[in-house]
Amino acid sequence: MFLRLFKIAVISATLATPLMMLSVSAQSKSSGAIVGKVRLVSGQAAANLIVELLSGTGAHLAQTVTANEGDYAFTGLAGGSYVVKVNDPRYQLFSERVEVMRLSLTQPAELTRFDITLAQRS
Repeated sequence: MFLRLFKIAVISATLATPLMMLSVSAQSKSSGAIVGKVRLVSGQAAANLIVELLSGTGAHLAQTVTANEGDYAFTGLAGGSYVVKVNDPRYQLFSERVEVMRLSLTQPAELTRFDITLAQRS
């Protein structure tokens, strides 16, 4: 439990902005996370956008909203394959597979950094 709290504190401190964190699973070996920043092609942070987390097979697992600096996070993830998706009418659809790695069956899953760049719809 201490290790899990420590990892969350490190994630928050590393990003240096408050995050809207969403725990997807509370299993003991499910301490992996996908964290990142959503930006526009211009480099501007994309605030208040919905970021979805899907299973590797496409089932909806969770969603969160980007913070003022575009930060988002999904925590409590088991190792495996996920899809991160942003579907906003102002921007081109973004959907990409992300792997959360586990070093071994006895180790918790790792933190995966995944930044997103969105292009305006034409």
